[in-house]
Amino acid sequence: MVNQKSQVSMEYLAIIGFVVVVVAVLVTISMFYSKQVNDQVIINQVDRLAKELVDTSEKVYYWGPPSKITIKSYIPASVDSISIANNEIVFKVSTQHGSSDVAYKASVNITGAIDNSQGLRRILVESRDGFVLINGTLS
Repeated sequence: MVNQKSQVSMEYLAIIGFVVVVVAVLVTISMFYSKQVNDQVIINQVDRLAKELVDTSEKVYYWGPPSKITIKSYIPASVDSISIANNEIVFKVSTQHGSSDVAYKASVNITGAIDNSQGLRRILVESRDGFVLINGTLS
């Protein structure tokens, strides 16, 4: 009788040990994939903003001065820098695999600056004589 109780206890321990190992593996896999999904969401947000800025810049340029449009957009936490120069908008984004650049070229002359700190921004896109000024401020 004592031998049977110890056998049942050992079987329970083996089952619990197996379940713990399976759960640990599943948690590890889910953490890995959630980081990848998070990186992809951030890249997609930045990509959408860059496309919107280029499209709006081209729109207000062809409308001419004093045309202006304000864009409200969210800047994710992992954006390291935003540069606007040489008809190009470049976002440098930190991911789990290192740094990644999201760049879009405009067909018009653009210049300006956008604060890269996390948060909601009101970005003013304004047509000037011969160029478009992009000004991003904290809001």
